[in-house]
Amino acid sequence: MKKILYFAIAMFAVISFSACSDEDDNGHTSNNPILVRQCIYTNGDDNPTIYTFEYDNQNRIVRVTNNYNHSETQFSYSGNTVTETLIYTNGGFDTRICQLNADGYIESITDYQYPEDLQLYSYKNGYLQEMHASWSNDQWIYNWDNGNLISISEPIVWDTRWDKTITYSQVTAVPININIDYIEECPEFQFFGFMGKQSKFLPKKSIQKNETD
Repeated sequence: MKKILYFAIAMFAVISFSACSDEDDNGHTSNNPILVRQCIYTNGDDNPTIYTFEYDNQNRIVRVTNNYNHSETQFSYSGNTVTETLIYTNGGFDTRICQLNADGYIESITDYQYPEDLQLYSYKNGYLQEMHASWSNDQWIYNWDNGNLISISEPIVWDTRWDKTITYSQVTAVPININIDYIEECPEFQFFGFMGKQSKFLPKKSIQKNETD
């Protein structure tokens, strides 16, 4: 049974931007958003991981590649459905089917290869509140304060519970098409803004601990 992909990441180093615009009431960017073309992750060594993003003529993410394992992720769109396909260097692939709500946020994810793996998402005023997964009797809880995501509580997975807290600067977040709060392992739907409004301020620090830390 597949488990949700949450991992601690290396330091977030560089983001390259192009274009500019404002954000609408649902946290989406307009028809000419600031698009992130590249993200660089570093562990302090000489071999950073570089992710490159490609978009269609509607500014929707369609392809993500990286220089680490040369795998790629493709996104396709049909009505209220988004399909994510991870293509591996050995020729294998994984596919996830996502249904969007009226605001364009994901309300369910089904794994094509493992249809019994279902994830359900709920929102309040456009902000992600909970995620329920078919492999857990518990749920992921997302806590917000004054428009900022301040903590994430995960259910017990692999015999331990992980909790993440986020503190913020007082710098207002410029509307871009990625969600910095969710930079953990790229790509993820949260990273590309498919899961609700983004926080109002830029994050300063996040700490992720398990029950024994």
